[in-house]
Formats: sequence, C-alpha cells, structure tokens
Amino acid sequence: MKTGVENAPEKAVVRDQPVGFVASFPGAVYGEFMRRRPFPFGIASAWLFASLSLSVATAGEATFRDEVAPLLRQYCGECHQGEGAEAAIDLSVYRSREDVYPNRRVWRRVREVIESGAMPPESMPGPTEEERAALLAGIDSAMHDVDWEAVRSPGSAALARLTREEYRFTVADLFGVTVDVADVLAEDPEGLSGFANDRSSMVMTAARLESTLNAATRVADAVIDAHAGAVSPIGYEVETGEHASFGQKVTRRGDDVVGWTFSPALGRKYQSVRKAIDFPRTGTYSVRVRAASTGPGPSAGMWIAADSVNDASREPGVLVEGKALAEYETEMFLTAGRHDILFGYDFYRPPWLPDVPDRPQMKLGQSTFDPPPYDESLLPDGVTYRELLAVGDGSTQDDESRIRELMATANRIYYRAVLDRLLRDRFHFERGYLPVFVGGLGYDYQTHVVPAFEELAELLGVSRKDVERVWRDHETPLFRELETFSEKQRQAWREQDESRKSSVGGLFVDRIEFRFAGKPNGETGDRRDDASPLDSPRNDSPRSGALPAGRGDVDGYLSALLPKAFRRPVSEEERERYRDFYRRERDAGGSHVEAVRRLLVAVLVSPGFLYRHEGDPPVGVEPLGDHALASRLSYWLTASMPDDVLLAAAGRGVLNDPDQIGRHVERILDGDTSYRLAARFTTEWLKLSGIGREKEPDKELFRFFSWHLAEDMRREVALTFDRMVREDRPIIELLNGDETYLNERLARLYGIEGVAGDAMRPVRVEDPSRGGLLGTAAVLTTTSLATRTSPVRRGAFVVETVLGNELPPPPPDVGDLPEEAGQSESVSVRRALEAHRDNVRCAGCHNKIDPPGFALEHFDWIGRRRSRDPAGPIDASARLPDGTEVGGVAELKAYLAENRKDDFTRALTERMLAHALGRELDYFDEHAIGQIVSAVRRDGYRARTLIREIATSYPFRYRAGE
Repeated sequence: MKTGVENAPEKAVVRDQPVGFVASFPGAVYGEFMRRRPFPFGIASAWLFASLSLSVATAGEATFRDEVAPLLRQYCGECHQGEGAEAAIDLSVYRSREDVYPNRRVWRRVREVIESGAMPPESMPGPTEEERAALLAGIDSAMHDVDWEAVRSPGSAALARLTREEYRFTVADLFGVTVDVADVLAEDPEGLSGFANDRSSMVMTAARLESTLNAATRVADAVIDAHAGAVSPIGYEVETGEHASFGQKVTRRGDDVVGWTFSPALGRKYQSVRKAIDFPRTGTYSVRVRAASTGPGPSAGMWIAADSVNDASREPGVLVEGKALAEYETEMFLTAGRHDILFGYDFYRPPWLPDVPDRPQMKLGQSTFDPPPYDESLLPDGVTYRELLAVGDGSTQDDESRIRELMATANRIYYRAVLDRLLRDRFHFERGYLPVFVGGLGYDYQTHVVPAFEELAELLGVSRKDVERVWRDHETPLFRELETFSEKQRQAWREQDESRKSSVGGLFVDRIEFRFAGKPNGETGDRRDDASPLDSPRNDSPRSGALPAGRGDVDGYLSALLPKAFRRPVSEEERERYRDFYRRERDAGGSHVEAVRRLLVAVLVSPGFLYRHEGDPPVGVEPLGDHALASRLSYWLTASMPDDVLLAAAGRGVLNDPDQIGRHVERILDGDTSYRLAARFTTEWLKLSGIGREKEPDKELFRFFSWHLAEDMRREVALTFDRMVREDRPIIELLNGDETYLNERLARLYGIEGVAGDAMRPVRVEDPSRGGLLGTAAVLTTTSLATRTSPVRRGAFVVETVLGNELPPPPPDVGDLPEEAGQSESVSVRRALEAHRDNVRCAGCHNKIDPPGFALEHFDWIGRRRSRDPAGPIDASARLPDGTEVGGVAELKAYLAENRKDDFTRALTERMLAHALGRELDYFDEHAIGQIVSAVRRDGYRARTLIREIATSYPFRYRAGE
C-alpha cells in the first residue's frame, strides 16, 4: 500500500545517532552559533552611556553631594565600604545621583533598612530623625527625579533559545504532531527575571546539546511514523493467572467477563498490572479501556503508564463513573519498541476530599505534652509466669529462664507505653486537637512497642495477639477510662474514612486497547475548560501527506518547511545545504525514508530552529526586523512559532507599526492558543509549579493530597487569567473578582455545592473571601509550609507580588520562629511574630509583611476555610502599615482593589514586561513601564490594553547592541 513516503517500511527502524552526528549536518550548522557571543545582559554598554543626555537638576546633585553623601559616610561607611563591605554593598562607589538611579535594586534595600531603623545597628550611633528624613528624601530624589525618556534603552540580551515548552509547541504547530520530550529535554531553570524564558539562563551545554539531538530524533520518528500508514489496534484482555501487585485478584463479572479488581485502599496509589507490549510507531496512541466502578462510591480512578510510574510523570488516567461496564478513552505518547505498560487503581482521582475537621489536625510530635511522672498505683500488677503459661500448651518449661526474662521486659515496658499513649490522647482531646497517628487511623502501641511479644509467642507456640491479651486482661479502670478518649479521637478519623468510602469506588478492568493516532492533520480543540495547556497544534499546521513522497519532492518540501522552521526567509544557499545533505544520505545507501528522517533531525538541531534569529548585532539602537518581531510576539503570546498570517505580515515589511501589532495581538488573543500565555505566565509569576512537588503538604496531615488536586489549583488560576484576557476584563478582578473556575474536587475543597465532575467550569462564588488570587488554593498552598500556614510568606506575597515592593533579605542571626508556633496550645503564630517584631532589625519588614499575612489566617495549609488552629480561635484582624484596619481576607481584598490598584497594575506590568522581553528589567525600562501603566489606567485597567501596550512598547520593538 502506498503511504505517501517512498519505500516506507512496515516498521520504522531508528538508526543510532551519536553526538558526533551533528558534524555531518549541512554547512556546519553550529558554525553560526559558535561565531556569536551572547550579548551582555543588564546595564547598557559604555557607548550607550556616552550617547545619553542625562537631565539631572544641578540643585539636586549638590544636595546629594553635600548632604546625603556625608551622612552615608558618617553612619554607614564603617561597614559598607571597600572590598569586605557588609552584604556586598559598598556605598563608597556611589558619589553622585548618576550613580544611584541605575542601581535602583541596591538603593531600594538601602532605603528600606534606613527607613525601618534596622540600620545602623543598635550598637552603633545612628542618625537623628531630621538626618534620617534628609537621607530618605535625598535617596528618593536620586532614584525618581530623572528624565526617564532621555535614559531609555531597549537593553541588550543574549540570543533567545527555545525553552522546552516552546520547543514542544513549535514542533506541534510545525508538523501537526504532538511529541512528548519532557524526559529528554531538561526543564529550563528560572532566570534573573523569574521566568524560564530568561535569556540569561539559556546556556547551551554539551549535555543540553545531546538532549536536543535526542529530542530531535524522537520528533523526526513521530513525524515520519504519523505518515506511515494505518496500524492495527493492540488489544490486551485480562487473563486468569496473571500477576499484579498488592494481591489484586482476577474476578469474573457475569458469565463471560473476567478482569482485574482493585480495592480503594487509602494511600495505595500504585496497585497495578504490568504487561509488555510492542508498539510499531512513535507517536500518540488513543488508549481505550473497558472498566466499571465496583462501589461503594460512584466513581473510581485508573492510571496508565509506560515502563514506570510516579506522580511527577503526570501519567494519563481516566475517571470511571458508574457501576456499568463502559469504555473510556485517554491518550499516551509512546516511542516505537517494547514498553512495559502498567495500569492500575488511582485512589486520588475521584473527587473526594474530607471536610475540615472540627478539631485542628496536628502531628503527635508537635505537641508540647510532657507525660507526668509515673505513679506506680496507676499501673496494674505485672503478668505472672503461671498466667503466661496458661496461654500455651505447657511444654515450654525448658525455656523458663528466657520466658521469665522476656516477661519481665514486657512488664516493664508495656503498661508505661500504654499509659503514655492514653494520657497523650486525653491531653489532645481535652485541648481540642485531632492528632495524626503515624501508624494509620488507629494507634499502634500494642503492636510495636514491645518486641519481646514476638519471641514469647514463638516460645509458647501461640500467636502474638494471644500474648498481648494476657497483658490487656490486667488493665485497670483507669486504662479503660483513658481508652474512651482514644476512642473519641479514633471516631473523628472514622468519620472522615467513612466519607471516603461512600465517595470512592473500587475498580474493575477487563480490557485495554491502543490505537495509533499520530494526528498529522492539525486538529485543534478548545482546551480552556478542561484540558492541559500543552495540547493541540494550530489550525495552520501542515496537513497529512506534507512529507516528500520521493526524491523529486524534497526541494519543494524544504522550500515550504525551512522558512516556517526558522521563522524567517531562507536563502537559496541554505536550502541547497539541506538538499545536499539529503543527497549524501541517499548516496550513502540510505532509503528515502531514512534520508528524510535524518534531514528532519538536521533541521531540528540547527541554530535556525533552536534560536530566535534577530539578525547581526546592531551597532547602536535599532528597530527589530519584522520577522524577529513576529517571533518575539508569537513566542510571548503562544509559546510557539508565528502563524501564517503573522509571517505574511512580516514578509510584507509592515509589522513594526503599533497599529499592525495591535491588530495581531487582538487576533491571537481571540484564537485557540490564548490559554498558553495564561498557563505559562501565572504558573511562573506566582511560583505555582512546585505545588504537589517540593511544595507538597505533609502527607500524614493530608493523605488525600495528590497531583490531581495540585493541577486543579494551577488550572483555576490560569483559566481565570485566560478568561480575563479573552473577555478583556479589568485586571483588578485578580484582586477581588467574584468568579473563578472550579471542578468538583476544588469545589469540595472550598465547601461549594452544586459542582460535579472533573471538568473545570466558571463558577460565581458567594463567599467574599473567595475569588481573586488571595482566595485561591494555589496561592494559599504555595505560600504555606508543609505542616502549617505562614503569615510571613503570605504577607510577603502580598507585599512583593501583589504590590511590587522589594523586600530585603532578613538580617543574619535573627533566629527563626519557635518550631511549635501554630502547632501547640501555648504558642500561636501571631504571638510568636509579635515577639519577633520586638527585634528592631526585624520590625521594619515585619510591620509590612505580618498584617496582610494575618488577614489570610482563616485559610489552612491548602486553602480550606477554618475557624481555629491548635492555639485556639483564629484572629484574622490586622492593622495595615497605613493604619487601615481589616478583619480578614475579604476586607483585605477590598482594600487592595480600592486603594492599591495602581500599585498592583505596576507590579503586574513589570512582571509581564519581563516575561515578554525574556530578561530582567533595568532602570532604563522605567520610561516604558510608566507609559504602559498610564495607558492601562486610562482604559479602565483592561487586560488587553496591558498586553497591547507591552507589545507596542519601545523595549519590545527595539534592540540594542554591545
């Protein structure tokens, strides 16, 4: 059968390609990269400074020289001068106003510690109030009284390499094939700007080059295989006698259906069946499973993985709903060859979450309980030798000495351990705590504290439980009284466990089938409601049959492919190098398919594809070329190559015009790729990627927490941001909006009824504390610790992220909060922080940080509403630095939206501009920031105005050389 590719084999075979293979690419494709040095990052080069006209008032300069500089020398010079300056801040190098405003980050820190009184330290003489006021006024004037238009610059930055996410999207939009490269391309580190697309961090190492080659090989395989013809479905029906972990059983459902049955055991995520399967193609497979929930709950979760499974792999899965056997479908990307396919029960997939317990949860080791001295009268008499022998068969007299020795050990340990545990339970119950038992929902003292029971049972020829029963028979009424408190604690856990059992069903699976679905046709789908942002290619992706069918089609194929792949016009000389590469592969004996495969790899590892070409470095400041501007705009808004319409505008040379750019911004934001900007920007701006990974709540306190819930949290924020952009809503809704996106799992977390199913959908929230960033579980979780909330982190989030104020690092040796703060009756976080603020070095920052952090205390570690913590009822009242009193998060949100919306607009503008430029902002960006903020304010704080103004701004449309 003709496949559209000449000599296409039945099964594609990938030739091994070592790193040295790059040397055979056309025209030494890395020569261009090796010739170019990265542009310097940060402060503009010396030639640029020489050309700037700095308009600084003479009077202001004299004030700084004659009044500010002497005070700095007098009060700061002893510690902040020369090579060994404290905190690496040498104030002696700042002799004039011109030295101050280009180094605003340093001077913001200097100003902060002077204003707060943290510096100079108490042990050294400090300025009078009049001198302190003069210092602050002089610093403010030096930082702000500047002709920003005169000093503006677009800045310079290194070449922009595609990030891992951009690489995947570009491949999808170029070839119409979605390829998973997460396991071969390393995740991009956060750069100085706080974003993964920061050019300062895009170093091409030997390891990165090798991984890029591996990724290109995988992409080429997927592109070739997507056009290589149909593949028969691969089916797998469960058979009796097969092996599965954790003792799952093959059971019969009805007369003729046999399948695996999985039980909903708490915490046992990786119950699984393993099957080795050969896959003939590299690409996306549609995975169809026939399954049912076995109850008692209405739904059950199932995961599927290849070769190994872990939460970070984000394996696909399905939510099986209902007890009727039905077919469910998901997708997996698989490389050609043999894979161990694992599938099994996912306890965390059903949308069950426990309610917030009336009694605050805490781990046993975090209480301040100190057992009272033992009163021997409280303890029963020890077990006698005769009583112990009564449980055996009387044939152990030869071991009498060893039995007596073990019995004495048990008598000495057992009752004291039991009494300690029961007294602890009473302590927690009377103080309103709900302790987390390390061993499970029940307590474990009878099983583990007396190892002697094991040997006694063996010597007596009975079970361990028989031995333990002898000691339990001696329990006094005191033990039984204390046991009632333990039973009440266990009952609180049982209520949560029963809630889980009524919500989570078991799983029955009898068939799994894989159908190859390479999707070369560029299908797209609306992902805004329910799907991952890393999804469908665009509508203008190449159609099936786009690969050259034979030798004669290669030239036309390259003429169409290279300008899109390189995002710019391609010369005849460049095309000839790739044509020559194909010819040499064929002359060496390779088939047409193999030559095309290797040709694609050559394109995908070339600098033209991996880097965003902006032309030769300019000698001064110049506008970006149209194609470079098209790439900058497209990669910011869609994380991918420019579409056909944008490339056509660049080809006509009309793109670098504000009106043209504005029209393309509107068109792109109206398209089906707008969610990409929202997902990337919010995740990195708000530092949400770590939720469920390094920012995972303590697993003993939150056994139900999973990456499903973590992903829901991120998607809520991204979808809300995306809707704001698509509908051009005011950005102030990020502070006090009354709508959000929820599915059943998140709605249960928030205590909102009427939301069912896995799909995210817009929901109006009645609770004024919800809505806006500060009411989302994502922000509340990422600003918490593993076992308790952190008013400091939450307050710092408000001050830095929401209001855009930079906080200095804490002074050395200031100490940490007590470990039991917020986890014991005696020490609340609020009281601990009040004591912390008594330190004058800490007070300046904490007076700004703590109040908004306290206002968020009605939310626990993961954003559930609560009324108390172990220290007692929550006090969420706070007095903000300007004297405003707020009684909780609802009033804090209203205050921010009404009184600080301009500060928030500026903070968001700075973050989005840094994201758009792919570099850290500098002092010379102040002019552009001010213009953008003014335009957004004039237009009612509209979201699209912000994006449009950034896209038409001076630093976005221009570039500077060395």
